[in-house]
Amino acid sequence: MTEKLTTPPARRPARRAPVRDFRALAVPYTAGRGRRREAVLGVDSAGEWAVYDIVARGHAKTGKVVQALEDERDRVRQAIALQADYTDTQAAYYAGRREEDPLPKFTRLPLSRIAEHAERAVQLALTQAAADDRIQLTEQLLALANESPTSAAANGSSQTNGRST
Repeated sequence: MTEKLTTPPARRPARRAPVRDFRALAVPYTAGRGRRREAVLGVDSAGEWAVYDIVARGHAKTGKVVQALEDERDRVRQAIALQADYTDTQAAYYAGRREEDPLPKFTRLPLSRIAEHAERAVQLALTQAAADDRIQLTEQLLALANESPTSAAANGSSQTNGRST
């Protein structure tokens, strides 16, 4: 009887875990000539939040850095507020309700880097949402735990060793 020799299957290189769409935290607006753009939140490798301006659809290779936030306090809320303000002022500028471009000078950044920063922001937002959910669940469980003895006392009955008193 001859033994059949087989070669082990080739190993595939490890793939990154799939990340949700990096535009999940984007706010769209309409620029000149009806072009759609998006203000995207991102977090760089140093942990600094930033707002970027990118085309909504298309094949652009770069985006604009609107502003990086270096303040340690409440950076997420600041980034969200900046993003909302930026999209409102850009829309007003392109609609003719504002005379000056809110971002006349800017720095360009490769779209791949912006996508990386935006993916990090999405992951942090999901982590924060999960933490908020855990906190809310814990608070609900504590409320239920604190409610139990109170409801039993309010009903005028308590149980000791399985017997009513």
